[in-house]
Formats: sequence, structure tokens, C-alpha cells
Amino acid sequence: MNVSDCVSGLIIADRELRVIAADRFFLDGIGHPVEHLEGRRVAEVLGAPAGGAPDPLACLSLEGGRVYTRRVSASGRPRTLRVSSAPLKVAGGEKQVMLTVEDLTPPAG
Repeated sequence: MNVSDCVSGLIIADRELRVIAADRFFLDGIGHPVEHLEGRRVAEVLGAPAGGAPDPLACLSLEGGRVYTRRVSASGRPRTLRVSSAPLKVAGGEKQVMLTVEDLTPPAG
């Protein structure tokens, strides 16, 4: 399951970058309820990296950072995404990360 052609939003993930929750903007953009995403790797949810290059999401720090990545949507359209991460403080000390996903792809036209 890959995201649609245009997506932006917020994802909460665990230390292995598996989806815990997502905001309404992200869920509306992909057209799937959060139950279909929970436990899936963020890299899988965002679609395959374009061009077979190493996946920049593998370098994303749980302590905070930003990567730019070209992904391929389910329809085959290439997209450029900016994915920013920030650590979350969670009761009990479990590490989680907040990811913002911004679609920077110019509109087709």
C-alpha cells in the first residue's frame, strides 16, 4: 500500500519507524484508515524510492533531522518529499518520533 499522488501530514512512529498513528491530513491524503497503517514501516507507507537509489529514510535520526527523498506513488508518479523528524517524550521512557511529511512535487500540468 503506497500513498496517493499528493500527501502531507504528520506520522507518529516507534523507534523502528513503524507507524503508531497519523493525523487526518495524512490519512485523507492516502485514503486509508490508520488501522491499515499501524505497524507498517514508514518507508513502505511512503512508497518505493525512485530510481533504485539507497533509501534516505534509513538515515533519518530519531533525535531529529530532515531528509529529502524521491518516491514513486502507487500510480507510478514520482514525488519529492521532505520528511522531518523530532523525538517525542512518552511516559515510561519509550522512544517515539514525530515525522512531518511534505509533498514538494510541482503540480502536473
